[in-house]
Amino acid sequence: ERIDSTSGTFMTLPDQEMSLAMMGNSQRESFGMDAQNLLLQTDIAWASGYERPDYASSGCGLYLRGVDGSTFIEVYAAMDGVVYVTAHRDGALVPLINLKYGSWSIEGSGRLAVAADNQKITILWDDSILGTITDSTWKWSGDAGYVIHSGTNGDFGTKCVFSNGEGYLFNQ
Repeated sequence: ERIDSTSGTFMTLPDQEMSLAMMGNSQRESFGMDAQNLLLQTDIAWASGYERPDYASSGCGLYLRGVDGSTFIEVYAAMDGVVYVTAHRDGALVPLINLKYGSWSIEGSGRLAVAADNQKITILWDDSILGTITDSTWKWSGDAGYVIHSGTNGDFGTKCVFSNGEGYLFNQ
């Protein structure tokens, strides 16, 4: 069944390039929205400024349901070939699920999509479903945007290029 315009609002996400050379740190770039149920998808290209970064800590992705700087959900593709889905509540990190999308690589690209519908969150990579999690404790409305994780201090650190992004905010 197709989604029609009476079910929500379509938006084009901005193209964005982000670099971060602070090992163990992340940075978020907001879309300036407030949504609980949404579909976000974007092409991602990444590179590492160092030949041996911390692969699991280097990656690019999306965050959603961001209440503030310490409460949000992240979905990011790391350089180790895994999409990590984590929740942060009042600063506490809660790993939700790890989904394998490929093999490790310090340069690569792919298309990440996240569909959130109440307590269900489904993750897709290159148009294939990787998995769905269901947890009613992470059901709230909030901001969404891009996220970068750096696993190196070398050169430019981790670089993420987001392009061709689309969002669909479902009516509540």
